[in-house]
Amino acid sequence: MSEIHPTEPISSPLVNQPDFAVPTALRAEIDELITHYPIKRSASLMLLHAVQEHFGYISRQAVEWVAGKLELQPFAPMSKRVEQALERDGTDVLRFLGLSA
Repeated sequence: MSEIHPTEPISSPLVNQPDFAVPTALRAEIDELITHYPIKRSASLMLLHAVQEHFGYISRQAVEWVAGKLELQPFAPMSKRVEQALERDGTDVLRFLGLSA
């Protein structure tokens, strides 16, 4: 397992998906998921899970879209959390969150 040091850049396992678009049905599912949380940002992991379930992976554009949908700024902190979870040998963490490694 690699250790993360604050002075070293984190490699980005998130892929680019230039043609990323959220289908109407997924958008409706996401809108409904958000209603289950008193604070919108609390839905972030569930939204990422829904996106991954639909597309099979989470792209950089998906993370940006979810951050925008939840009115989260800036993008970097959310991206780093996802990247750190993926960078660590976090298969147990990802399974706990309902995400596949």
